[in-house]
Amino acid sequence: MNKFLFFLLFVSFAFAKPSQKIPEISTIAKKIFFIEKTIYSTHHNIDYKIFIATNNTNAKEYKSIYLLDGNAFFPLFLNLFSKPIKENLLIIGIGYNTSLAFDTKNRTKDYTPDKQDGFEESGGSENFRTFLKTQLMPYIEQYYPSDKNYKAIFGHSFGGLFALDTLLKDSKLFSHYFIISPSLWWNETKFLPQKIKLSSCPKIYFAMGSAERKRYALLSTKELSQKISQESSCKSSFKLFENETHGSVINKAMIYAKEIFLKPSSP
Repeated sequence: MNKFLFFLLFVSFAFAKPSQKIPEISTIAKKIFFIEKTIYSTHHNIDYKIFIATNNTNAKEYKSIYLLDGNAFFPLFLNLFSKPIKENLLIIGIGYNTSLAFDTKNRTKDYTPDKQDGFEESGGSENFRTFLKTQLMPYIEQYYPSDKNYKAIFGHSFGGLFALDTLLKDSKLFSHYFIISPSLWWNETKFLPQKIKLSSCPKIYFAMGSAERKRYALLSTKELSQKISQESSCKSSFKLFENETHGSVINKAMIYAKEIFLKPSSP
């Protein structure tokens, strides 16, 4: 794993705009995974790049994990692996057709549940979810059949906000939700229902760093996790990573998600 690139990404997340340098996939990760040709797709005038990797091209069924902010997070997640794994794993990075790590304009539009003043391009999460449901996921399933009990989404910051919004509106879409440092300050948290009801009970994991800069929200990430457990009859877990910032928590959260997801039976 390129620790220097991780350091640059985390420092920039914590103190300024995120680094726009896309990390390189490590030599070890390239030996462990078959990295497929990048797929290009368009939906509602937004151009996407889809990155796909698997450790077994002939598996009958895969544990699949969808990574938001795929330009940056696809290589970062691959680089967590230092040795071959037994599980048939499919990693999908959902990125944008840009040479930058983060497409600020389009991720803001895609990952936010409603409009907010000061953000001209926002509130497009329903359209983005439609893209996942009607275009991307059917394509993935056609070529890489997924184990319905192991289909995860991983999102951080605005990506965590989208993962949360999907949990609230279409919880059956994924079996595991890794919701990392979600932007609960968005639009004064008005997107949250007064009482949370879920149509199914997937595995729900919230996480954040203890050193993250606090922004006003009606409730904290930990309080939201507790609210879901209390009101939906579904178990929601919360993990606090000590001394981690909004940026540095990404690495710890990815390792956390990897360890949970690759267990023979998730808790």
